[in-house]
Order: sequence, then C-alpha cells, then structure tokens
Amino acid sequence: MRSAEQDRDDIQAERAVFIEWMDTVDPTRVKVLDESGLVRGMRLGYGYAPKGERVYDSAPVKPGKRPGMVAWMGFDGSGAVATHPGTVNAPIFRGFVLAHLLPALKPGDIVIWDNHRIHEAEGLKEQIEARGAVLKPLPR
Repeated sequence: MRSAEQDRDDIQAERAVFIEWMDTVDPTRVKVLDESGLVRGMRLGYGYAPKGERVYDSAPVKPGKRPGMVAWMGFDGSGAVATHPGTVNAPIFRGFVLAHLLPALKPGDIVIWDNHRIHEAEGLKEQIEARGAVLKPLPR
C-alpha cells in the first residue's frame, strides 16, 4: 500500500527533478540522516508451520516508552547513531545534528533527509550551510 499522493503530477515532477539532480552528485559527499522508533513486542500477526500443524508463538508485553533512534551515515560508512528513551522530537533531533552531524561536515558535503516536521528545528539549515554543506530534503 502506498499513498495516492505519489500519483499527483506535481509530486512526480519533484521526484523526477530530484533523481536527475542525484545523477550529478558525488556520492562520497552525501550524508543521509533519519530517525525511527521501536515498538517493543512488535511481531508479525501471522506465522508459518508445516501443513496441518498450528503455529505457536509468544511476544513480550509492551512495557515503557517507545524508544527512538536518530542516525546519519555517509557513503564511506562513517556516521553516528543515538538512541532516546521516547519519541524523537525537534529538540532531540536538533541536539543530535549539532553534536554528531555538524562536526563531521566538510565544505561540499550534501545532507539529505526527508520532510518530517522535526527536521525544521530552528537554525539547522543555516548551521549546515555555515559549514559549507548543502541541505537537500527528499521530495514529497
């Protein structure tokens, strides 16, 4: 299943422009950044067993907060990962960028991230550009 928004002409045009732009980029300069969360006890709602047999399984209870994670990675395998005992919000994201991404940026680097609202944390774009790097959000 995918969003019907992806079929819109304006979004397809944005994506085509981004793909063309990516063909002009030196991949060794790209730093990709994203955040994620983990649901404890997450498991498939189905399983497989030999024909005629039942599937038996168990899963942990979902205690505590949903842990979050933020990470960046470069083409050469460089990068950093940080975990957080809750959902990653704009202040957590901003702190990660300031502490872990900015010190690694060099002039000419390209930072790519999606369009999540937390990426609009105050001053991040300006600080990335102050290092001589370029911020290139993914198209919608």
